[in-house]
Amino acid sequence: MKSGLWILIVIIAVAVAVGIVLKPRLNRLQEEQEPPELAELKEIEGIEDAQARLSRLEGYISDYPESEARSRAYGAVANTMVRALGDTAGFLEFANLTLGREEDPESRAVIYYWLYGIQVESEPEAALETAGRLLGESIETSGIYNYVGYDLAEREMGLDIALGLCKKALLFAETASDSANVLDSRGWAYYKLAEYDLAVADLEKASELFDPPYEEVLRHLADAALKAGRSDKVFETLKTILVIGEYDYARASLDSLMGVRGYSPDERARFDESIWEERLAGARACEAFALPTLAGETYEFDPLAGAVAVLNFMSPT
Repeated sequence: MKSGLWILIVIIAVAVAVGIVLKPRLNRLQEEQEPPELAELKEIEGIEDAQARLSRLEGYISDYPESEARSRAYGAVANTMVRALGDTAGFLEFANLTLGREEDPESRAVIYYWLYGIQVESEPEAALETAGRLLGESIETSGIYNYVGYDLAEREMGLDIALGLCKKALLFAETASDSANVLDSRGWAYYKLAEYDLAVADLEKASELFDPPYEEVLRHLADAALKAGRSDKVFETLKTILVIGEYDYARASLDSLMGVRGYSPDERARFDESIWEERLAGARACEAFALPTLAGETYEFDPLAGAVAVLNFMSPT
């Protein structure tokens, strides 16, 4: 399929696959001395002719079975076959063959990412089979389980599989940020399964692990708390969201809750004042910076300690 939507899906898949699955390995590569095979892979990725690039990539994978950049090479193969050559069917065949013989866990994670991402848009049943197959794996890469688990929950597909994948992702989470993301996914899976108390418990933990607070996780928490009948938690969470930023849905929901609670105009005004007080209390001091102007000059800003400044970059004056 070569529609504009399909191209957009593929571009998103490439970006997320690199960010979720490949980033830890690539960061390690940058910290160490760059091995010769990575330089070769970069040269291959720059080949303009897609068919020639694919041939070289397949040769690279065969020639460097122990390469640290092996998973990156598989991502480049997927990108070349699906995006550049439009050979989706060929890639699906390649992916299944690869999963039958490839042992490198991060490479398997990349293949699963692309395989599921392609199938879920056109063959949901096949995507569920792939998700179930992934659930039976022991790939110690939290991101792939988390991605597929959350996506299934969001689509309300195979919720038991989604929950299982999120639980597995939590086993392999390496950082507090990883755990926070997975707890959000598992909480959302519980929410879709109507297990609202379990959802609230996970989402509360996730929101505590994020610093600063993350709006999407808090929104999930507010939804779950509402279903669980915990109006105080809903109010508290929506207020935290407003402190982060002026979100219309949070404002509307709080207005409704204050109406139910019989807030007077003065009480509403004091509530708004408390929001601004918390915003200012959480504000961070700005450091000095310099920016080039359209006129070719340099604008320098050096804030005064304790002073509040408003910078308007859109004004022509």
